Amino acid sequence: SFDHFCNVLVEECRERRFCWTNEGGKRPVYADFEEGSTVIKGDQIVILGEVESLEGNIPSVPGGLTITKVPCAEFTSIMSRVDKEEEKERGEIWDFDQDLNN
Repeated sequence: SFDHFCNVLVEECRERRFCWTNEGGKRPVYADFEEGSTVIKGDQIVILGEVESLEGNIPSVPGGLTITKVPCAEFTSIMSRVDKEEEKERGEIWDFDQDLNN
């Protein structure tokens, strides 16, 4: 539903999140997170459409790789490991306790 400001209320909303994991070779994965009811401000909307069914709608990436669906808990742990690996590569890991002792 929407109001006169074009604000939209989306019910039974899901957010599909993607990332790459190095586990079992570099491969893309995704998970669908249940968001419930979500309000989207009218000035934030560029395009609006309805997806008939998320089940069986498996995206793919160039090169013929299929993106693997994983449970939300597994996706969250993968993202945590990916973030830590990227921080190490950039040298952005900060050990607060160690810095206090020096």
